[in-house]
Amino acid sequence: MFKKNTLLEIDKKKIYINRLNKKNVFKKTIRITKDKEIRKEDLTNSKLKVCLKNRNIFMLLEEEKIFIKLITIPKVKGKSLDTIIKGEIKCYFKYNKDIIYSYNIYKEYEKTLEVLLFCVKWDDIFILRDFLHNNNSVKSIWLVQICFLQYCKDRFKEEDFIFSFIFKDNLYLLACKNGKLINNNIIKKFYDYEFFYKNLYEFIEDCNDKKINLNLKSIYIANFKDKFELFKEGISYKIHNLGNINREELINF
Repeated sequence: MFKKNTLLEIDKKKIYINRLNKKNVFKKTIRITKDKEIRKEDLTNSKLKVCLKNRNIFMLLEEEKIFIKLITIPKVKGKSLDTIIKGEIKCYFKYNKDIIYSYNIYKEYEKTLEVLLFCVKWDDIFILRDFLHNNNSVKSIWLVQICFLQYCKDRFKEEDFIFSFIFKDNLYLLACKNGKLINNNIIKKFYDYEFFYKNLYEFIEDCNDKKINLNLKSIYIANFKDKFELFKEGISYKIHNLGNINREELINF
């Protein structure tokens, strides 16, 4: 996914820089300051000769919940579709300068389209602007939820399922319908595994409240402790443990 590129992993406090086009993966960490600035000297590591100027940049965002909305719009294509999508975003977000978005065609009819709209209100969007001003080309912005789904897609046997994984001490819950991400949540600083089923059932209830109507039979989990109890009295879903997926596997995918 990110091979032969520079990848920036961005969470709420730090930026992790990964240079991936050599045999050795160079890494550097810089801290986001309170006044929302990144010093220019932080973007060059002279010892490792890792310079981000004039490079193709991929960004991986962590700890960001995705706003997902299924909308019905007239059947259009190209720039007209983009214009309608931007108009929809303005309806949902009064201040939309810090919004990044994407969309997928969910269903297509004779005169209308059902479109899944994905938005993230990125408070640290200044990072993107800073890199663009430094003659970099930002090729794409990925969310860690999407990366995990892509990495594991061949292991999902159903079209409707819930996928839960732990990444850097945060619990992610994803609901997919017809193979498409339709709902999500993040439990930050998740350490107590005994509360997993409580968080899971609250998430399922949230899906029901949003009338998602999942034909739910299986739940997939990844990065849980080996001794985590997969089977609990009263659980009516089949739990599939996908094992451990570390950041190196994800980056080199």
